[in-house]
Amino acid sequence: MDTVPTDLLESLFKVIKQSPDVASIPIKMDFPQTGESLGLQKLPNEQIISQDMMGYIQKSIGYELTYKTQSNGIPLLRKVAVFLSENFDKIQSLNGSFTLLTDPQLTEPEMNAMDNDYRYYAFDIAVEIETNY
Repeated sequence: MDTVPTDLLESLFKVIKQSPDVASIPIKMDFPQTGESLGLQKLPNEQIISQDMMGYIQKSIGYELTYKTQSNGIPLLRKVAVFLSENFDKIQSLNGSFTLLTDPQLTEPEMNAMDNDYRYYAFDIAVEIETNY
């Protein structure tokens, strides 16, 4: 029953897509698919911080931006993290379903997997919001 406003993911996605460093790289709201690509996905670590009598819920939600590439992806992800941190004010609800409580917290990019052809680099985005559902 507890759902996350999908426009939070969409809002993060739109801000990241505006980064000039990722203009030529395909990006999806999912795990990166074929070829060099970026993927933004929600992590399963959502926590309810508090709930008031009016029904407003404060939540902590995590997202991960993953970069699938054959080269070193850490420099590009650092640029995206800087761009995102400079544009936190653009993360806004499109339908009034959430309000950011604090600036999102970003982890340091790191390599978290590899296969025969690609390496997977990622950083996490922790967001605290207030919502009425």
